[in-house]
Amino acid sequence: MVQQFRPICVLNVSFKIFTKIVANRLTTVANRIIRPSQSAFLPRRYILEGVVILHETIHEIWRKKQSGLILKLDFENVYWSFLQQALRMNGFMSQWCKWIESIVSGGNVGIKINDEMGNFFQTKKGLRQGDPLSSVLFNLVTDMLAVFISRAGIAEQLKGLVPHLVDGGLSIL
Repeated sequence: MVQQFRPICVLNVSFKIFTKIVANRLTTVANRIIRPSQSAFLPRRYILEGVVILHETIHEIWRKKQSGLILKLDFENVYWSFLQQALRMNGFMSQWCKWIESIVSGGNVGIKINDEMGNFFQTKKGLRQGDPLSSVLFNLVTDMLAVFISRAGIAEQLKGLVPHLVDGGLSIL
């Protein structure tokens, strides 16, 4: 069955090696700077913790017949522009920011069908499917959103629903 295997994304080897090295370096830093409440996609953190916290929060609100607001945000439109700001706010040097920018923007892609290569076209913004940088960068951006929400809580602009379950009752899951 190996003959039937078709990769989702074919990139040159040097690009894959470079992004893997950058991802490995970023992961070691990310473990130190990303808040513990971000439980997904980092070593020794478990994505299901967020699911359990959400379930317990909803159950607690329902049980106590409280009213509240739980938001599901899709921040795709602001993600790429905010990524550079998140890197700078976390103290990454300009060279790192340039590397990340060059990885996520630009690039040429060609589609091969039946062993024939089509015309190349330029990509805009985004990471290639399966890129090891994807989860680390996502956590950096999400952590900055968590900082903003925490600040809003401290300024009493937001109030948490279940402070005994989640620190301050506000969380990004």
